[in-house]
Amino acid sequence: MAKPTISPTAWRPEPGIALPTKLWSRRDLGFVLLALSTVAWPILVQSQVPDAKAVKVQREIIRGLSRLREAGCQGQPGKPALAAVDALHAAAQSVANGAQLGDALTASNYRATKANTVRLGGHVSSAAVLKAVVEGYCEVLMDTRLSELGVDVRGRQYAIIFAAPFQPTVIDRDQVRAQALVLTNDARSRGAVCGDKSFAPVGPLTASVGLDRAALGHAKDMAEHSYFSHTGRDGKKPAERITAAGYRWTTAGENIASGQDSVQEAVAGWIKSPGHCANLMNPGYREMGIAAAVNAKSEGGVYWVQTFGAP
Repeated sequence: MAKPTISPTAWRPEPGIALPTKLWSRRDLGFVLLALSTVAWPILVQSQVPDAKAVKVQREIIRGLSRLREAGCQGQPGKPALAAVDALHAAAQSVANGAQLGDALTASNYRATKANTVRLGGHVSSAAVLKAVVEGYCEVLMDTRLSELGVDVRGRQYAIIFAAPFQPTVIDRDQVRAQALVLTNDARSRGAVCGDKSFAPVGPLTASVGLDRAALGHAKDMAEHSYFSHTGRDGKKPAERITAAGYRWTTAGENIASGQDSVQEAVAGWIKSPGHCANLMNPGYREMGIAAAVNAKSEGGVYWVQTFGAP
């Protein structure tokens, strides 16, 4: 009897962040951008038609994992059942054929914000597979963010993918604005250490319709045309976009990010980044705008723009 083997892999797309390291003012319009490089994944797919026995075992594993999750695992309370997704079955097949998890998800046209795969070998039944998952991967099984799964079975080799589908929570613009203001002003009120620079507490920002307009236009353009830059396709820089939006400013600035699926994650990423943090803590700013735009087919998926200014 072959000795059972277990091989886990975790994958999560890295959010992108870029911002000017120097701020704009009427006296000084110079700025430097931090560049973001991306690498395209190769596509590796090898089709395979599963036999009737493999399909039966696959269904047993899917049902069993959902029941285990609903019942709870190693003392953890039960969670909602997992949803089986055809695209994840295809991705699991690609993983079994040797593809990396990120490549497999891309090839199957499944966009995830987080995914884990567990590969098992040598187990003679679906019951043995379920037992191995409970003993070694209870934490993955019970992760509520991982709500969907795919399974591939070939002989005594099994590939299981648990994934969190791309579902960014950026629908309500008013809610995004309100949350971003609270999070940003909380950071400003406490002061911050941004890299090697310390910033004392500063006053709160207020919402600006003009800054919102500038932020939304750039976020939509990046999402629609799948690029990530402070320079728009029309060549306009942030200060020029803010002016075109009808905002009369003496000082202006911008933070951008991509890939974060909530405003909390976007603002937290800016606060953790020294350059973004310094921009956010600038005492010269009085007002703020923010916007997000989503395009599941774009490179970043969701694009965030935070604009700052003082009239």
